[in-house]
Amino acid sequence: DEDWPVAGETHAVLLDALGRHPDARDKMGDGVATFRVSLHPTEGYRSFVATRVDGTAVDFSLRKCVDVAFGVNANAERRNPRAGDPRRSALTARIARAESVAACLDLVARHVDEFDRIHVAAAMHRLARLAQRDNEVKGSSVRKATTFGDDARWRELVRRAGAMCDARELDARAHASIVHSVAAAVDAGAVEMTSAGVYDLLTSLERAAPDALLGRSSSDAASVASDVASDMASDV
Repeated sequence: DEDWPVAGETHAVLLDALGRHPDARDKMGDGVATFRVSLHPTEGYRSFVATRVDGTAVDFSLRKCVDVAFGVNANAERRNPRAGDPRRSALTARIARAESVAACLDLVARHVDEFDRIHVAAAMHRLARLAQRDNEVKGSSVRKATTFGDDARWRELVRRAGAMCDARELDARAHASIVHSVAAAVDAGAVEMTSAGVYDLLTSLERAAPDALLGRSSSDAASVASDVASDMASDV
């Protein structure tokens, strides 16, 4: 949480970004002296904080700055009304930091109805990574210390991913991440291809692949860039 130095490339980049914020005039005041990353004391998310020359401080969303820079602010909000909500980034960060399969699945159970495409992809990615860690793979054999293919929470996550796929709500990044994560979980022995919903999900993902990978506009690509920026801020 220490202030970053006034001079230097980092300050210059953040100052330029803040100048593009929709509320730049109010955020910047009479000028910005320093920047820092701060952890919210109760909500658990991290955000950038600008300390003005008069000593006052204000937090700001880097995602909003990137949205304006790429001209996709209205498009992003239309696709995802919760875009820019710090609670959304906080949930992504909690998923990414889950230390066990049980902890990650508990997050799924509590929040799956709130999940957007980033949360779904993040949860599947984290579960696959944890399965790879827990299940020792030697040659063609796997020590199955962790399995969750028949867990009701995993099945609900698979159902959510399938529904998003069928509704064409997955962008290319989420689409590719989910395919890779399911395959990794199967390879790690945590999930079987015959596990409830897995085969149907992969079939839906395969059928939707042309739309997800080829039907992208430049504004969609910019929106993905803003998602990356948001996730980076939450993981600092």
